[in-house]
Amino acid sequence: MRSILGVIAAALCLAGCQSLGLGGGRPLAYAPGADGTVGLIGSQIGAGLSADDRRSGLDAEYRALELGETGVVVEWRGAGGVAGSVVPGPRYRVNDYDCRQFTDTVVAVGTTETAQGTACRGADGTWRLVG
Repeated sequence: MRSILGVIAAALCLAGCQSLGLGGGRPLAYAPGADGTVGLIGSQIGAGLSADDRRSGLDAEYRALELGETGVVVEWRGAGGVAGSVVPGPRYRVNDYDCRQFTDTVVAVGTTETAQGTACRGADGTWRLVG
């Protein structure tokens, strides 16, 4: 039963990546100095964070997706006691894209928020949220 559910989940993920075309996705991680990018930190769980704190979180997302080992926490700390972590899942291929699921956690003003996402890296090296 587990193997059937795994096959179904993988097929749904592949279909989602194909239907999105990835080229129109939202940028997740940025090259240093680029502006206007949005990952889970910027859009979902970090909406109330300062620009500097969002950038710290996005840097951690990029490091986790690009270099992180499966299940190994990448922590970050912003100004004023804001902190968070990113935990990347295993890498897998969808057509020509490297993809990973990941979990973000942000702790700000005594509140902890967690969100999960899936990102795929295009030929230009930019990770984009999918799904």
